[in-house]
Amino acid sequence: MAGAVTALPVVALVLPVVLLLLPALGLSLMAAPLVLAALLAAVLLSLLEPLPSRRAFTVGMLATAVAGAGTLVVGTALDGYSADEPRPVSLGYVLESDTGKATWVSDGDTSQPTVGKLLTGEPARFEDRIPPLGDTVLANGPAKAAPLDTPLTKNASAVETEGVRTIRVRVQGPADAHTIAVHADTRAHQILGATVEGAKLTGGPKRPESGWDWSFDYAAPPADGIDVVIRTRGKGPLPIRVVSTTAGLPDGVGAPTLATDESWASWPSAAGQTFVVRTFRL
Repeated sequence: MAGAVTALPVVALVLPVVLLLLPALGLSLMAAPLVLAALLAAVLLSLLEPLPSRRAFTVGMLATAVAGAGTLVVGTALDGYSADEPRPVSLGYVLESDTGKATWVSDGDTSQPTVGKLLTGEPARFEDRIPPLGDTVLANGPAKAAPLDTPLTKNASAVETEGVRTIRVRVQGPADAHTIAVHADTRAHQILGATVEGAKLTGGPKRPESGWDWSFDYAAPPADGIDVVIRTRGKGPLPIRVVSTTAGLPDGVGAPTLATDESWASWPSAAGQTFVVRTFRL
């Protein structure tokens, strides 16, 4: 009886964890909940009085092992992708409007169904060309350039006082852009401060591995753009690179249609998004 009382807290704590982890992790990561299940079984077996004979114990263990192996085989055979549980794939589209170059990019590789055939280039980093995608190596391939709306700047002006230039500009993305990223090239300039829509920006360089190491992102930008004020020190105009992000891939460029058992990979990912890049000198 004392053993049973001692085991109750263990069973109460471990059993719900096992039951939650098994369906959540799936077969590919089943080892973790099975270890907990084995520990729970060991606790429960220790409560058996009298203990079963060695032969009965061996037969029971063999039967359990056979049943477990059979369950694993059947589960693996049935654990495929479907419309209810689609396979995630990754494909994004980039248009560099300064050069007219278009590129497919992907967080996955060429083994992906439907989209893998478009990724014919060598995996590469894009921190200089497309700063928002510079965090990792991406599979990629050439794409057809689409006639897309590009980011704009309006009402740009600059006033210099004692070597410090104060730049005022309104930055506007395409009408359907859900995010605007603004990156400043600080290789020949120092950013002393900035405001966006009147709000002061804090912090220092964001991407020290790239020349575009000062930046900010603005989600859900107004249709008529955002007011940006930058105080900078350096020679000549300040290069800024604006990248707009829009949900969906453009028409007329050969974007694939996903099968019913496939879906775009979830955020953070370039999947199912269009990036338009444009550089300005202010």
